[in-house]
Amino acid sequence: TNKAAGELQDRVRLALSEIYDKTGEDVSVFTYNAFAAGIVREHGLLVGVEPEAGLLSDAQQWQLVLSCLDDLPPFESLEIRSSYVVRSALGLASSVADHMVGFADIDAAADRTMALKGADDDMILTAAKRKELVRAVGAYVGAKTRSQRIDFGDQVSKAVEVLESNDEVRNSYRRRFPFVLLDEYQDTNVAQRRMLQALIGDGGAVTAVGDARQAIFAWRGATMFNLINFPTHFRRADGRTYEHVSLSENFRSGAKILDVANAVVEPI
Repeated sequence: TNKAAGELQDRVRLALSEIYDKTGEDVSVFTYNAFAAGIVREHGLLVGVEPEAGLLSDAQQWQLVLSCLDDLPPFESLEIRSSYVVRSALGLASSVADHMVGFADIDAAADRTMALKGADDDMILTAAKRKELVRAVGAYVGAKTRSQRIDFGDQVSKAVEVLESNDEVRNSYRRRFPFVLLDEYQDTNVAQRRMLQALIGDGGAVTAVGDARQAIFAWRGATMFNLINFPTHFRRADGRTYEHVSLSENFRSGAKILDVANAVVEPI
């Protein structure tokens, strides 16, 4: 959250106060999406997003999807209940943004499932529903573009487009942020990782902190494999991988709490 980012910024500034006093160099602390939003706000026109494009609320996203349904061909596999279709379409739209995949890829995967030898009726029906949902999501994306609005997932995916497609902008951000520390990295998604790769580049100064055992946000697109594969996604300038360092000292809990926790987990 933005509140957590603010608290973290205060703690980092305190930890680096001696350096700041000597150099005047300050730190910037953002949530992943807030950092992406800044890129889109400054350079969104490069990827067709107006600087003043407003962020859609949940209710506005529902309204926009509903407004698209009447113009689509009748569904054959999806239930007609609007709430189900809207909720499913928005879920798929979020996944598309989080994982940076195209509609054609999803459509082709559904076709492969339907043609799979041994596919049962449930698999075929699910794939058919997915193909119809892709049409609904495509209409929703078009409506967002026409209304000059973006949603939460667009913040990162559009930032990725900006950084990956424009050398001048990408290099300017690398100069502004030469040292990068990533927190709770197990909770990032594919789009966030690609944004960071474009920002940092090969041989960049980067550290990621996280714990794959605390990966609890897969339901919203996060993948712990970003943390597990960090050494291969971000290499040193000479091609070597970064080392894994265990952070075993606990700064949050007293000894009594840790003793109880260790006693609980030991037989497990």
